[in-house]
Amino acid sequence: MLCSVVVSHASGGESRWRGLGTLFSPPFEPVAREDLCPQYVAIFPEIHAGILQEIENEYLTKDFEQKMYESLSGAIQIPTVVHDDYGPPDEEPGWAVFGKLHGYFETRFPLVHQHLRRTTVNSFGLVYHWKGKNATLKPMLLTGHQDVVPVEPITADQWTYPPFSGQYDGEWIHGRGAIDCKAVLISHLTAVEMLLQKGFQPARTVVLGYGFDEERGGIIGASRIAEYLEAEYGRDGFALLVDESSPNPVSDDMVMAVISPAEKGVLVARMEINTPGGHGGLPPPHTGIGMLGTLITELERNHPVPRLVRESTYYETLQCKAAHDPGMSETLRTLLKDSQKSDRALKALAQELSRSDPTFSALAGTTQSISMVSGGAKSGALPEHAEIVVDYLVDSPLAEIRARLATVAAPVAHMHNLSLTAWGTPFGDVEEGHGYGHMRLSDAFAIARDVSPVAPTFGSGPWEFLSGTIKGTFSTANRSGHEDKPVFVAPGLLIGMLRYYPRLTNADGISSDTGHYWNLTKHIYRYVHVMSSDARGAHTVNEGGQFVFTLLWKQRLLSPI
Repeated sequence: MLCSVVVSHASGGESRWRGLGTLFSPPFEPVAREDLCPQYVAIFPEIHAGILQEIENEYLTKDFEQKMYESLSGAIQIPTVVHDDYGPPDEEPGWAVFGKLHGYFETRFPLVHQHLRRTTVNSFGLVYHWKGKNATLKPMLLTGHQDVVPVEPITADQWTYPPFSGQYDGEWIHGRGAIDCKAVLISHLTAVEMLLQKGFQPARTVVLGYGFDEERGGIIGASRIAEYLEAEYGRDGFALLVDESSPNPVSDDMVMAVISPAEKGVLVARMEINTPGGHGGLPPPHTGIGMLGTLITELERNHPVPRLVRESTYYETLQCKAAHDPGMSETLRTLLKDSQKSDRALKALAQELSRSDPTFSALAGTTQSISMVSGGAKSGALPEHAEIVVDYLVDSPLAEIRARLATVAAPVAHMHNLSLTAWGTPFGDVEEGHGYGHMRLSDAFAIARDVSPVAPTFGSGPWEFLSGTIKGTFSTANRSGHEDKPVFVAPGLLIGMLRYYPRLTNADGISSDTGHYWNLTKHIYRYVHVMSSDARGAHTVNEGGQFVFTLLWKQRLLSPI
């Protein structure tokens, strides 16, 4: 017997589910199936219940809380900032600080480094292998990232505490990485350290994988870790992968635990115009910067149009809210019910969401954000180069997005007698070298990723396992202040900049490394056991949070494995 789990039903009875198989099957029976959003029963470890209770009792002491926050504080004080223009690890001195973080982990978590096999990948990627008792079971992969975004110098004096102080004020811990995402790493390592202190060994192997450039797309961190893990464990070699996500939304009348089985694609496009230089006193009708302005205008005029479809993860989220969120308006609830079969109701639902939900466009289509602009070297001199960088979070294949952008740019190039190359392909009737100048569209910072596959949800063993551990943690160790609120688990779409938070406005910036891990398992989920009220300021001023609660869930996640 590899594992035994007691499952408590709403009726108060118990059923026993033994032997978590290769893909955590057979599935649990749902305790409630509300149309498109079934809710599964809570899972409580049985074999290791004594160990778990000892550890959880310790977690709730002030001494442990202080020690845990000291662990996170020390990590925050090591400024593992990543910049978009960093070169390879052997050429860029800015990466050296990550070695300090590795040394800190070794000192702070000695049992982890004594019992787990640690591998470094591409100099600063970290992979820990915790060998399980049963080699026939596929391992579980928990991921996160070591890097943090820079602090804007002009905002430094706006922080209550210095951004890399790791200050703990007795309730909140402050600093860059407190939420995104050093708290995730520290919770993993703390949970494993505590289990090792009790002599625990998992049934299946657990792997921890930490990239070091997630904030710029994981191009040399997670991408190389993925190659290493596929070579080590094989294609589709993992039963389950859990990565970081956004905190869970809380309102006056509910807690929605959101597991993201899907993520939008990302394209960061560079659009540049090169034109002859010269004296600013003898300008042409339009300078390169002026031409770029025309292109910006056309991009804004041809903004992608959102569309609501029944097969989307976003639609699943809405159906879960209709089934379980008492705060949803009756108008939306009725439209959602009718939209399951009526195209007219689906259109009316989209119109209502467009009017009432500011996140609708981001969740129901491709978004466009012109985020950077540069051009010219000096006043009085005609600019020879001007460019913009445009961010796209996409719900369509990248090939379609690129082709569409070339179509928008081509008339602008023609208007100004510019040749045009879009992602290496010439467009238009002006050959390069024969016009007034040249326009080029390309990927910026090597950031381009297609829409993710959608991981299985309802009826899938791994989904039900995650749902059950989440419900089990909430039922016996709920966050103070939320004990009496109903909890439901729902799928949610991770869209790169925010995740769907109905009736809430504190979505946090996020970007996931999971796009590099698609070959490792089809069961990729993004979840953190943190409430929206326990986190603030990711990627901005006064980042901070509370995370004792997330440790309780990590312990529950690992104990039955």
